[in-house]
Amino acid sequence: PLPVACEIVLALQSFVSREIPATDAGVLSVTQIHGGTANNVIADSVRLQGTLRALSARTREALAAGLRRVAEGVARAHRARLGGRWEEFR
Repeated sequence: PLPVACEIVLALQSFVSREIPATDAGVLSVTQIHGGTANNVIADSVRLQGTLRALSARTREALAAGLRRVAEGVARAHRARLGGRWEEFR
C-alpha cells in the first residue's frame, strides 16, 4: 500500500501543475502519510491527509474532482482498494 500511496501523491502534484491554470489560485497539498507500525512489516493500509484550497468555486471543484479521479485511477491500476472518507470544510 505504501508505494501506491506514494504514486498517488506524485500523480496529484502532476495533476495540479498540468490541469490547473497558473492564473487560477489553487493548491492541493498532501501533508501527512500514515502507514504501518513496524519497520519490518508491510502495512495493511495507508492514510493520506492534506488540504485543498482555491479562491474560486470552479477551481475548487476542479481540484476536488481531479483528486478523486487521480487517486481512484492510481489505486485501480495497482488493484488496490481506495477507501476512507473525503472531508470538506469551508
